[in-house]
Amino acid sequence: MFKKFFIAGVIIACFVVGIFHKVRIRSVEGNDRDVIKTDIDDIKKSTSISKITGDLSPNYASRITNAKPEMIILHHTICNTASSAVDWFKEQNSKISAHFVIGKDGAITYMVPIEKSAWHAGLSYIRVPYSEAKLQSSKNLINYFKESSDQDIQLNVAKLLGECGNQHFTDQQKEMMREVLLSDEAYIINLKREDTIELAFLNDYSIGIELVNTGNEPYPNEQMLSAAHLISYLMNRFQIKKNMIFSHFEIGTIEYDDGLENYILRKPDPSKYLDWEYLEKNGIGIHQGNHISASSLGRLLYKYGDNTGEIINLKRRLNNIGYKIEPFIGQKAEINFPEDDIEYTSAFDDKLALVILQFSSRYLPKNFRKDLPYTRLEIYDVLPQSAVDALKNAILSLVDTFIDQIPLQKREKYQSVINSNMSNFFENAMETINSYYQGNLRYKLGYHSTWNHNLKNPILSNLKNLIQELDDKELSDLYSRFGFDDKFSEKFSVFYTLIGKEFQNQFHKEFMPKIRSIGWSELQEESLKYVEDELLKYKNS
Repeated sequence: MFKKFFIAGVIIACFVVGIFHKVRIRSVEGNDRDVIKTDIDDIKKSTSISKITGDLSPNYASRITNAKPEMIILHHTICNTASSAVDWFKEQNSKISAHFVIGKDGAITYMVPIEKSAWHAGLSYIRVPYSEAKLQSSKNLINYFKESSDQDIQLNVAKLLGECGNQHFTDQQKEMMREVLLSDEAYIINLKREDTIELAFLNDYSIGIELVNTGNEPYPNEQMLSAAHLISYLMNRFQIKKNMIFSHFEIGTIEYDDGLENYILRKPDPSKYLDWEYLEKNGIGIHQGNHISASSLGRLLYKYGDNTGEIINLKRRLNNIGYKIEPFIGQKAEINFPEDDIEYTSAFDDKLALVILQFSSRYLPKNFRKDLPYTRLEIYDVLPQSAVDALKNAILSLVDTFIDQIPLQKREKYQSVINSNMSNFFENAMETINSYYQGNLRYKLGYHSTWNHNLKNPILSNLKNLIQELDDKELSDLYSRFGFDDKFSEKFSVFYTLIGKEFQNQFHKEFMPKIRSIGWSELQEESLKYVEDELLKYKNS
């Protein structure tokens, strides 16, 4: 039992690496801009890339393992312009960044020094071929803890566990995890399984590249050309093998959402439209699209609801090529890691359906990928414009009612100022809401709190500030007596409830049925066998 826990703890030592940037101190070295400039000169010299500039993000840290990056993770920005993505990554409060942003015109913005850790992968998982380099990288993590004082270790482990969801661990478990982090023997014995290791929270192991794309459009040729040149350069510079090129949606793990009473797929990028065939033709990534000609998916082998021992084998095979079959967060909010300790069920359930969507979005030929369901719900899928207009009208009507309480001799003076201010502020707040949905919504009901943070609370603060700026005590007293905050909260609560209900309705009646309909076909089986055969070339390499 103790040894089994050590196995889990050792792998936890790997997965805490990627979130350690939130608890370790990031020293922004004065020469990081010079490093970026030097790298840009080398990129221009070594490739045909000419449109590349540097723009340092504040959101990065040293790689705690002090190792070279071993994989590349591709994303799309959701926003439609490179400038929007760059501005967001330069916002310190965003806590998000990538090493590179590639615009639709192929222009590249270099934002985090390659040998530092950018914050792009989030809650993530991959199983990869074992190598001495990865073992040494993770040994460096162990040495970090061994060289720290006991007090510092306890503090950092507590913070690390807090980032993972501190409520999931007892004090005894926390102490055992601390001991595991100091155990060389457990680490070395239990790190590998059949020449593979499991890694999670992949920021410390990876380079992040964002391609400007909304997610529902093809990637322009100029952009794909720049991406291919840049990725090839990085692969050559750091000896990154072609099997270590991943999409965010396939390393982004599945979570359980209590509000939806279901499992959810968190990441939609870089979308089914990314041209993996083009990349593979240029020696980047594994894909069979250039090697087969299929006119149909073929016979359906397994479908949602099936229950057979062969499905257990399918789950194992999908995990062996990298996919997390069982989520980190289960229905009882338990950390489900490592995968080696999990006994798979024989059910074709929602978790497997979501993994098959991840696999299919990456490995099916492009003429089949285009017909796959979207891996996200858009704002107006769950909220019609009429509902937004109704909320705005309700707010402005409440403002008019408040204005009617102002003494007649002052009413005209304040009416246009207050109405104009509130109308403009609502529109600006809705732009923020739209940006949030475009960038961060991952079907998680809890994310709807953004309406409180970005609409309700700012609107109330804005009106209060306006009243204060008008510097009229009678007006301020009237505002307090009127109870605007409570009245506004009541109207907003009705609207907020509507969002949640409509979101749940769309998720259960529209989104999940589409995911469940995918199934496992002969073409997917052929694609999986191709990937398995290709990955055999990288065992022990």
